[in-house]
Amino acid sequence: RTTVNQDAKIKVGKKAVELISNGDVIAIDVGTTMLEFAQCIENKKDITILTNSLPVSSVLTELLNQNKFTGQILLLGGQIDPKHQSICGGLTEQMLNQFNIDKAFISAGGVSIQSGVSNYHLRETLVSRKMVEVSKQVILLTDYSKIGVDTFCKVCPLEKVDVIVCEQPFPEEWRNDSKLEEVNWIQA
Repeated sequence: RTTVNQDAKIKVGKKAVELISNGDVIAIDVGTTMLEFAQCIENKKDITILTNSLPVSSVLTELLNQNKFTGQILLLGGQIDPKHQSICGGLTEQMLNQFNIDKAFISAGGVSIQSGVSNYHLRETLVSRKMVEVSKQVILLTDYSKIGVDTFCKVCPLEKVDVIVCEQPFPEEWRNDSKLEEVNWIQA
């Protein structure tokens, strides 16, 4: 999956890093787009990053050791899913309740007007839902192949998303939908 639409994911990741401010507390969920995003984080000061992704935490640890940014990384606790290299479950969700998070950077398996943001894996979706719930701002990172797609589990309606970062322009067929009036679409 890391090679599918990789160029688009890199563009999205680079653009999304511009949305991190010095001093931010951010949450990053799982997925290959999140991994590309994490690899782009640099020149940020005193940021705190919470994640339930083992690959993302590994990349961030290396970047922190290279002084690419300053701050701290919190790997959320819970049950490890070895196939998806994520941490999920009730403990993970309870941990998220303990923090004041400025921005949640979430991924998607699909994004549609009818169903909103959706994903394939139930346990990971529940953690992403909690990130959305406890964060002041929700930023969705997606490549265009996921637009108009519905997947198994609903993460949140589009009204809960503040910003969508995508490598393509805003879909014409979405132009007149009132659910999207408050969503800031940023083309990478």
